[in-house]
Amino acid sequence: SEAIRHIDSAGCQLAIILDAEGRLAGLVSDGDVRRAILRGCGLDTPASQVMTTNPTTALATASKEELLALMRRKV
Repeated sequence: SEAIRHIDSAGCQLAIILDAEGRLAGLVSDGDVRRAILRGCGLDTPASQVMTTNPTTALATASKEELLALMRRKV
């Protein structure tokens, strides 16, 4: 439910989940939440059970061209 509150308040339809060391552990999207509910998960289900654990990432310094090429490779 904490991830849902963050998704709702941030307005970006995504919650970033960090591990204990502050590193990216995964992402929870509004779609992940909907699919979890359809599978019978409750609001007390840990985000770790519904998050995407291997999201595609890019460096903040990546150019628009590099980002577009990365997106095309993932389609």
